[in-house]
Amino acid sequence: GGTVKNLEIAGTVKGSNCVGAIAGYATLGSLIDNCHVTASVTGTEENVGGIVGIANNSTISNCRVDGKVTGGPNMVGGIVGWLHNSSRVFNCVVGTKVKITGTFLTVGGIAGYATEGDAVIANCASLGSVALGSGGDVNNSHFGGIVGCVGSIHSLSIYGCYSACTV
Repeated sequence: GGTVKNLEIAGTVKGSNCVGAIAGYATLGSLIDNCHVTASVTGTEENVGGIVGIANNSTISNCRVDGKVTGGPNMVGGIVGWLHNSSRVFNCVVGTKVKITGTFLTVGGIAGYATEGDAVIANCASLGSVALGSGGDVNNSHFGGIVGCVGSIHSLSIYGCYSACTV
């Protein structure tokens, strides 16, 4: 895995699947630390996050997202779309002006979907809004201020987190 530190991203980031302002896919012990995103992040498919699309056995810490995050059908989060395989998110903030939108299934203020492994979300704040996009099915969707949906997981620890976002 790689390391990204002290980075600021502005402007627009667009893609289809696995879209994030810093990385589409962070894996194998990657570390993303002390980054600030004001960019608008848009993915037409799934796994869309303000920082990372998919975090697989990786750590995201001390980051802030102040841009809009919009995803297609699944796994859309303010910090990470899919928190996977023992990944960790520490000391991150999703700002008050952030609107996180997905059209189907799992949308969360910090992570859209968390599954597989011993994941941790700690000391994070979600202050924006989480919404169903146009054409979405509210009866088959999962929304949360911190996590949209927790799937098959050995354990997910969430502590010291705060959500004041509109869901």
